[in-house]
Amino acid sequence: MFGCLVKVGNILIMHCFCFVILCTLMFQNAESSSDDKYGAILRITKKGLTYAANTAFPEYWSKKDIKLNFSIPRVNETADDVNYFIESLHLMTKMDNESFKVSVDIEEESKCVKISIHDSLATFEGKVQCRHIKDRSRVQNCSITMNIPWYFKVHIGMNKSGNFSSSVCKGEENCLIPVSDMNISYDNCAPSEEQLCTQGEAKFEKIFKEQLKKYLKLLDVCTHIESFVITTLNKQMQTIELMPHIKHLFVVDIHMSKEPTYYRDFIETYHKGDVYWYSTMEKYPTLHANVTLDADNSKMLYIWVSKYAMESFFRGIQLHGMLHFTIKAEHVGLHNRSLSGLNTTCSTGVCVGRLLPMLEKLYPNCFMDLDVYSVDVPKMNFEKNLAVVEGKMVMFVYVRNPYLGNSTLLANLTGTVNLRFNISMDSAAFHGEVAAFDPDLQSIHSFIEGFDIQTVDFILRSAVVVTVEPILNDYGRKGLDFPVRFTEVQNAEVKLIENAMVIGCDIKHHRKEDN
Repeated sequence: MFGCLVKVGNILIMHCFCFVILCTLMFQNAESSSDDKYGAILRITKKGLTYAANTAFPEYWSKKDIKLNFSIPRVNETADDVNYFIESLHLMTKMDNESFKVSVDIEEESKCVKISIHDSLATFEGKVQCRHIKDRSRVQNCSITMNIPWYFKVHIGMNKSGNFSSSVCKGEENCLIPVSDMNISYDNCAPSEEQLCTQGEAKFEKIFKEQLKKYLKLLDVCTHIESFVITTLNKQMQTIELMPHIKHLFVVDIHMSKEPTYYRDFIETYHKGDVYWYSTMEKYPTLHANVTLDADNSKMLYIWVSKYAMESFFRGIQLHGMLHFTIKAEHVGLHNRSLSGLNTTCSTGVCVGRLLPMLEKLYPNCFMDLDVYSVDVPKMNFEKNLAVVEGKMVMFVYVRNPYLGNSTLLANLTGTVNLRFNISMDSAAFHGEVAAFDPDLQSIHSFIEGFDIQTVDFILRSAVVVTVEPILNDYGRKGLDFPVRFTEVQNAEVKLIENAMVIGCDIKHHRKEDN
């Protein structure tokens, strides 16, 4: 059973890892059926969407040879006794990561993500001469900058196959350069000149905005945005492998099972979480979990993994005979079986022979082997921040003569075993640590006097403390790495609630050329 628990712990960690892959590659993503049952929930927060937009969009735009050479011809307007003369205004594009700033808002009713670009693409610069129309000798020359924020709206949803999809939200107002929000600033004014340009600024701005609208219609930014969303973003969202395999044992179906739900601070997507046996594609359906989710949105991503999705793994390894393990004296004694507690004769320490004198008398200088089988699919529960795996077992106890190589059945017993462990996560891996091992023996049959439940319970606990627990903890310390290119998990945490494991993390994206 101990070896089975090692396997179960490893597989459990790998299962969670599949969903971490899904969230760390959220810039791409997901597929499913009309069934609205789900085994995992992915929450992408406003913080995560903002980071994605500020990372992915400028990177895309800067790689494209998009020419936005656009200028507004001569401006000659008079407002409040000041004539504003601008030879031309040139559109300035600033696509480096330092100057490109994006904010994101989630609109619940329209189911759109509003991406606002501030003072970046639609920034016009030029030289202005301000002259008083009554006293022509009063002149001011300055640099003029017109910052015009703009935005577009994208719907993130599910296509007919269950993949994530993206599209520009319908409606004229969903890709807009809002001239009404334009602001004008004057810089580099000669110090000896009067401050004339700001004298009629408010009225001049009002007049100019009306003219600016017709010019901006020629600046077809929205066509570029639509191309980006349809040809790039949408395609990337459908490139993720949504039937990943785990060690060529299982295939996990993380396709979407229903349309995402939009909230003010996050979007939630729902994933099937069904498990298949890799070689035959035998399906182990995941039951729907009633999970009460909190409103935490302080991290970029959260994943709720149903305990039933994890139990689907247990079903596969149970049905395919993987929950069977033999513990020998060599295992418990590590590299020196003479130090093992599973010896019938020992001169120091505690061994089975000292606990059972009749055993030492009948089989001196022999070893004990424990042959353990799981007889039912293990159950997964979460309690007090611990993951609990509970299984039913039957165990056969043999005594083995190391010289003749023959074995004799001494006893068989039935019972249950609970393994409790802590799960944690850092920037590089999942980690686990055994918190408790609790066997509960229910019946035992043996012809050896003294071979009772109390004795076997002691043997089991000793074996776990000596060998299995250190193996699990060593594996847990090393952790399971994240082989995800160009992405680093940060500020990760694992929280266990009644029916699910909650994984929260931030993401740091590394460009290909930085690696």
